[in-house]
Amino acid sequence: MRDQWSKELYGGGSMSGRTASPVWTGNGRYVILPSGRSLKMYGFGQQDEAGNQISSLGRVNTLSEHIEGITAVADLGKFRCISTSTDGTARLWDLSDGSILRTIDVGYPIHAVAIQEGQRNRAYIAAGSEIRRIEIMKGRTEASIGLNCNFIAAGPKSDTILGIRRRSVYMFSGNVAFENRSFVKLSHNRRITAVALHPEDGSLAVGDENGVITVYHNVVKLCEGHVKGRKTLKMENVSQSKMHWHASSVLSLAYTNEGNILLSGGLEAVLVMW
Repeated sequence: MRDQWSKELYGGGSMSGRTASPVWTGNGRYVILPSGRSLKMYGFGQQDEAGNQISSLGRVNTLSEHIEGITAVADLGKFRCISTSTDGTARLWDLSDGSILRTIDVGYPIHAVAIQEGQRNRAYIAAGSEIRRIEIMKGRTEASIGLNCNFIAAGPKSDTILGIRRRSVYMFSGNVAFENRSFVKLSHNRRITAVALHPEDGSLAVGDENGVITVYHNVVKLCEGHVKGRKTLKMENVSQSKMHWHASSVLSLAYTNEGNILLSGGLEAVLVMW
């Protein structure tokens, strides 16, 4: 199937030294990168901390309140973001001045955070052996489901939440699953290192430790209507396509807004467009 795909390559480097995904905000004028216990904020055409004009992408602020490593960051709109850390806290930031609006302490190391489009008052976090739904401004847990995952992601135009653990993807509704403890499990054949949901057709792109990208077509539609209990999808029953360029683990996957291009990145410091 690979001959059906083409790619373009762009060389690059590293600004943060971490594999936690960056977040663009402010209509694409700023990027937030996790780096150790801090968030580095870069901007276009702004002034740096010393008041000097920046002609290209340059650092404009450093946000440092976590006492252990930052594991994830997500954009909340209105020039705010939320970060999570192994120190057991999620912190809500005002990016206009770098101040903290709220600190949520869950008591367990937090591995990941996801935000659903249109519901930016809620956050889904993977902490301990649970995925929790957090009401951000009140700082409280609304509900939880017993899934031990090291990464989570939200569908761009649906209420689908993905939980990742080793070779398994757990898919569930952000609204229904917590009440009914329901989810669908898809087992991959290698350790999963990155995922992305297509914005329109419900396909799931999975990157693994061998550098292979597998696209499971229409997988979200196969999960629709499942509202109670657990269900397992067999790989051989799902239509799929494979792509391979990366020599080692796929570290990041993302679809463009229209869904016509899949982007992937890895240790090669190269952005691949499929």
